[in-house]
Amino acid sequence: MRMEFFRQIFGATGSLAIARAQMHTVFWKARSLFSRLAFRVDRFSSTVKKDVETLSYTRSIYRELLSISLKGIIAACVFVIIVETVEHFAAPAIAEITPNWIVLSPENSEFLSIVGQIGAVFLGIYFATFGIILSSSYSQIRSDVVDLILREKVNNVYSSYLINLTILCLISIGLSYLGYETGYTIFFTVLLGGLVAILCIFELGKRLFLFFDVSRLVDAEILPEVTRLIGEVSNSGRRSIHLDAHRQKVVEQRLSTLRYLSFNSSNALGQSSKPNRKVDRAFAGLLIYYAEERPKIPAESYWFKRTPKHPEWFFESDSSTSMALETDMHLFPKEEIDERWFEDALLDGLLASFRQSLELEDYSAAYSTLQYAQSANEAIATLLLADEGISFLKRFSDLTSNHEIAPELPLDGKKGKPDIQEISLHLGLTQASYMFAYEYLRSAILFAEKLQNLSNGINWAKPDFSGFPAPVLVRLQNTKARIAFERLVEGRPLMPVGYITQLIAKEFTTALKDGLEAVIQEMRRTTTEAVRSRISDKREHLATPILLSSFRSATQFAGFMDHLGSALESAYALEVYPEYEITKIDTTAMREEFLTLRSDLLDQLCSMPIIGFLASDLGKAEELPDYFGQSYFLLAEECYRACRENDPRRFKKLFLAFGILAQIAFSRFEDKKGKVSDEYFLSLLGTIAEDMLALTGYAIAFGELHESDDFKSEADKVWESLLANAKDRQGYLRWIIAISSALRESFYAGPRNIIRTRWSMGLNHVLRDQGFDDGMSYDYGAKQHPSAVIRCIAGIGMSRPSEAAIFLLLLEKVEGDFELPRAVADFKASFEREAER
Repeated sequence: MRMEFFRQIFGATGSLAIARAQMHTVFWKARSLFSRLAFRVDRFSSTVKKDVETLSYTRSIYRELLSISLKGIIAACVFVIIVETVEHFAAPAIAEITPNWIVLSPENSEFLSIVGQIGAVFLGIYFATFGIILSSSYSQIRSDVVDLILREKVNNVYSSYLINLTILCLISIGLSYLGYETGYTIFFTVLLGGLVAILCIFELGKRLFLFFDVSRLVDAEILPEVTRLIGEVSNSGRRSIHLDAHRQKVVEQRLSTLRYLSFNSSNALGQSSKPNRKVDRAFAGLLIYYAEERPKIPAESYWFKRTPKHPEWFFESDSSTSMALETDMHLFPKEEIDERWFEDALLDGLLASFRQSLELEDYSAAYSTLQYAQSANEAIATLLLADEGISFLKRFSDLTSNHEIAPELPLDGKKGKPDIQEISLHLGLTQASYMFAYEYLRSAILFAEKLQNLSNGINWAKPDFSGFPAPVLVRLQNTKARIAFERLVEGRPLMPVGYITQLIAKEFTTALKDGLEAVIQEMRRTTTEAVRSRISDKREHLATPILLSSFRSATQFAGFMDHLGSALESAYALEVYPEYEITKIDTTAMREEFLTLRSDLLDQLCSMPIIGFLASDLGKAEELPDYFGQSYFLLAEECYRACRENDPRRFKKLFLAFGILAQIAFSRFEDKKGKVSDEYFLSLLGTIAEDMLALTGYAIAFGELHESDDFKSEADKVWESLLANAKDRQGYLRWIIAISSALRESFYAGPRNIIRTRWSMGLNHVLRDQGFDDGMSYDYGAKQHPSAVIRCIAGIGMSRPSEAAIFLLLLEKVEGDFELPRAVADFKASFEREAER
């Protein structure tokens, strides 16, 4: 108690002394002086680190110079050895013919003088060329870019190398005039140095004329400095607001230089001002790097840009306005913190490049920029930063949507062909959204599974939260500070492990719920809404590839929701403290959202604008993928699925669209006549007819299985609508029946045959699940289905569904005498026999 009393007394006395000191200007001057000294010390340490890195880079440049000159030195040595060998054997003859006035032993001073003159000449040539290039081609370049060029490492190292070599020669000559002759070490050093200087001047001369190489400036100057400063901000132990603000200003200047290089590097040379792909790559790389370092930076750091904002008098508190009135002063500005200034600067650079490419109608370059942006956005998704990634995608999508393309000219006017690059660009936007959602869901599932062993996988005496999602790290900053304080005071964390794990699970599920809702909304925007807007703009050639590429994502993400739901059960099991309830996520409802999205895409595929595009000449252009065949196969599969899932209304819509595509396929295959064999041509036509009749037969069979007549009536309506548009109704009916029956007589086995076999196996599987005999298994205790149609269709060697469709539906529409094909007659006999049982 006595110690506590003295601690309180001294604490109060110290606080009072500090308060009194603050009333004097000397205190504030001393504090300002100390702050400036601390800033200069921190800046000096940062400069020392930079010099160390520069020194290591300089060593690599010297190794580069050595490698450049090594080949020449080896060749010169071989030449000298050969000459000396020849001279050794020819020495007697040379001595006899050499005049007496020739002296063969020159002095070192003369040699050093010659080498020094060579070095001076090379330096003169070097800097003269440098100055000519700067004054002629680069006079309009910004000063910061010129500074980067002057700091270009290889040029500076080489010029300093020549200067040092020349100084060595001058010093040696000076010593010789003073009566001191240098030895062989200096002689051979200057000799080798002169050889290196001569051999390197040609290689570096080429680099001199190309010294405005953007990739070299970006990779050797800007990127290392920016990444170093970011690393210092995220990993520095003692925080310095002055040094962090200094780093922020330097990085902001370097990003401005990058944006300038992106558009003015080629323009400075008199070329077209196209965006530079190398700078786009640098923007994307910095985004990927910063996404990993951003959670390590404290929220109060002055790395985040602060902008003074003057408050309004009517919205301030009474104490602030009263003090301002009494002192006759204005309201002090408040600092507005911009935590996303770095990401926004990089994104603005990519968007500017993307916009410029669109304005130049260079869709290939725009697609390349989009690929770089997609790579960066995937890195953002792995950190579960949903809002940042989605806003990233929206800005690219808005630029593309606002780009004016004449809707009445979907083709390249010069060639009459689709613009593949434009289609690839719009498809790339959908692909970028898909990859973002994929990486986001995958990372969420992985971390949810990690929560199962969270209590055992972390050293709670000194916890390391690296690898956690960024939203969780940001929300756990106060918890991390509390753990560090408890470890400093008590030597160990005082918070229970169960509390910390539950808090982590709570923050994770809270962030994940908001992120999943945003991802679903983004998928809807980039799929169904994107398709609908392009259809309304009469750009079906853009809507179709987006639509067909989105089916897989909707189905895949619905499966991800099941996996995520099971993984989140481990997070819910961590709940121990009721006051910190873990947020529950309804993954079942989100799964239904994705399935609804898929259903909407199917409805758009059945729309007349899309079908019209598939039927047009553009829809079968060789430059595009076979969208028609993909749509045909997809609709056939969905018709069968609608029958199996007992959805007659969806079956009618899908089967009508499939029937239209089947009619288009008949006309398309007419172009193949004469180009393929007659048997193969008939098999192609028979495959289309067999698909239509098989789906009709399965509609009848599943209608019997589900005890519903709706499937048969809906199929009958579709057939009536198709026959109503036929020129010869009866001829078309008879032709469909004949061509389908001819396919059975042949031994042709195409991909559609295999798919129809899988449909048959699916029907048998449903029968087994309901306890009926499927005609294939050897379960003799299974009961027979009461429907004669199903008993005739199910099993191996039985009748096909197409024969059931002909006998039970199409024969009613045939007028006059008609000879039944053998397969249909066999089904009739089998059906009548089963009906009597």
